[in-house]
Amino acid sequence: MTWSHHSLIAGDRKNAILALVYTIALAFIFTGIQLYEYYNAPFTISDGAFGSCFFFGTGMHGLHVLIGTIFLSVGLYRLINYHLTKHHHVGFEGAILYWHFVDVVWMVLFIFFYVWGSGEPPIIKNSPLSSSLESSLGPGLVQDQGPAKKLTEGDYKQIFCTLDKHFIEWFVGFTDAEGNF
Repeated sequence: MTWSHHSLIAGDRKNAILALVYTIALAFIFTGIQLYEYYNAPFTISDGAFGSCFFFGTGMHGLHVLIGTIFLSVGLYRLINYHLTKHHHVGFEGAILYWHFVDVVWMVLFIFFYVWGSGEPPIIKNSPLSSSLESSLGPGLVQDQGPAKKLTEGDYKQIFCTLDKHFIEWFVGFTDAEGNF
C-alpha cells in the first residue's frame, strides 16, 4: 500500500499499479485464510464469551477488509485509467487511510485473540503460583516463567478473591442484588 502511494507521488505509475495489485491480492489471501479459520475453528460463536467476541471482532474486521479491498480496487481502476496523478489522488489517500486503520485494528485483535487469548492463563501477581515461583526464584525474578502450571478451580477462586472488588465490578459490569458477582 505504502509502496503504491509513494510510487504514485514519485510519478512511477507502473510500480504504483503493481504494488496496488499485490496489496489487493494479499487482502484476498487474508480473507481466504480467515474463512478457512472459521470453518476449522474448534469453537463456535455460541460456545461462550470467547467465541462470541472472537467471531464478532474478527468478522467485523473481515467485513472492513472487504470494504477496504473494494476501495483499493476502485483506486486500482482509476489508476489504470489515468484518473489519478501525483497531484490529484485524494480519494486514493482516503482508501489508504482506511486501510491503515483496518491494519491497526487487526494488530489489536491479533494481540487479544491470538496472543493473550490463547494457551494457559497468565500468572497473576499474588496468585498461589506466583508466590511459589517467587519463593523458588527469589523476589522480582518471576518474569522467566517457563511452562505454565495447569491451574485448578481452587487456584482460580483464590486469584479471584485477591482481586479488588471495585475492579471486578468495573470489569464484569454487573452484580446481583446483594452486590455479589
